[in-house]
Amino acid sequence: MKRRVKRRTVGEIKLLLEAFATSGLSIQSFCDQHIIGKSTFHKWQSRYSNKQDQSISKAFAHREIVTTCVQHSATLFAEVKGIKVYQAVTAAYLRELLL
Repeated sequence: MKRRVKRRTVGEIKLLLEAFATSGLSIQSFCDQHIIGKSTFHKWQSRYSNKQDQSISKAFAHREIVTTCVQHSATLFAEVKGIKVYQAVTAAYLRELLL
């Protein structure tokens, strides 16, 4: 006996994907409950999941670059060979600048 294929709209598919995300079920058990083939479910995930998540490669970790502008205080700690130091450093560090 041939199984009748139920066509779902994009809206229904997205609702099913959201339901799966909150269900806590495995893919197999969710597909069994909703009469969906696993390959169909995976195809829906790749096609209708958040496009932003797909554009970011899973091989790389997301990093955010933050630049800060350091405002120098009026207090100059040391100046060595034209290098101005605005915070306290050790004598060994200043000696290394001289070499």
